[in-house]
Amino acid sequence: MRAVRAVARVFVYGTEDEERVVRALLDVLGRANDPQARGRLTRSKIKGHFGAEILLYEGVAKSPKDLRRVFERLRLAPELVATLAEELQSRLDDDNVLHFRLDKQEAVDGRLALRTGGDSIQVQVKYATQGAGTPFP
Repeated sequence: MRAVRAVARVFVYGTEDEERVVRALLDVLGRANDPQARGRLTRSKIKGHFGAEILLYEGVAKSPKDLRRVFERLRLAPELVATLAEELQSRLDDDNVLHFRLDKQEAVDGRLALRTGGDSIQVQVKYATQGAGTPFP
């Protein structure tokens, strides 16, 4: 399996520290130590329930170098990688996109852990082909 794109997105609510959440997103993308990385994120403002402002940050990794950074970061959480490998077929959609969520609070604290719903960092990894191989090259 060859990854061609990874997208990570996170909502930042008014009660949260925006900088900490953005740092967590950059960490997931393997760009926590890159001073220019924040400028590569897309930031959108949306209205939540009762008109509350919510920020949506999205980061995309497309180049082999950027994808390698994402996978290197994910591999630092071997239990996460093992679970995703076990659940690969149930998480892979018809377009060869692997979907998973990471616990946002754990990520803010520098740890990566899967989350099944709720407040999370959403990650999608698009693969060129389906088939044998590891989802984390």
